[in-house]
Amino acid sequence: MTYLELIYIIAESRNITETDAENLLHEIFENISTELELGSEISLPDFGTFSVGQATSSPTLPMRDDLPDTPPSLKKTVNFQPSQRLKNNLKLQEPVDE
Repeated sequence: MTYLELIYIIAESRNITETDAENLLHEIFENISTELELGSEISLPDFGTFSVGQATSSPTLPMRDDLPDTPPSLKKTVNFQPSQRLKNNLKLQEPVDE
């Protein structure tokens, strides 16, 4: 699913314009991003939890000695832990052939 498809689904299901749906989705993502930047945990019932963690290792780029090293303690990553309901729903689905 793409961003535009999600906007269309929201607009159709809530009977609002696509512009209003895009503004709503943008506001949601903006707030989630801001809270994660502050180090907060975002818990969405029946979906999962987003949290910020420390990177465990530094990536290596071969032949790129010109890049400054960033200490691992300064690197952060976003983690996602799916809810039990989401895990169960995914287990019940049949595999998708590509």
